[in-house]
Amino acid sequence: MHESTHAFFDLTTSNITATEEEAVSYIVTALYHRMTGLTPTRWTGAEPFISAKAVADALLSQYQAGVAGVPAVQAGQFQTLMLAVALDPTYLIPASPGAGTPAGLFGGFLGGPVRYVHNG
Repeated sequence: MHESTHAFFDLTTSNITATEEEAVSYIVTALYHRMTGLTPTRWTGAEPFISAKAVADALLSQYQAGVAGVPAVQAGQFQTLMLAVALDPTYLIPASPGAGTPAGLFGGFLGGPVRYVHNG
């Protein structure tokens, strides 16, 4: 589900930052795991999954409460998730010298590339 969400952003050439794109992809993954009944201990052991689960839980509780329309993600929860993504070693540390880390703290927040190339 995570990579499918990236594919959606590729197809729509969305103008969001790489950190936002990763955060949304983690939320989609968390929603998938929650809605298919995967035991949380199998996927919430570390960030950014912990923060993504909190967002998914809040969205699902709005659905369960019968909130009309599309439930909104709480801004504070989304910011916490984006920070967790930016600090995650997967995005923080380049895979090779000179490689970009658009979603990581050094790319997305400190002046490096901030968007993924949406080239399919």
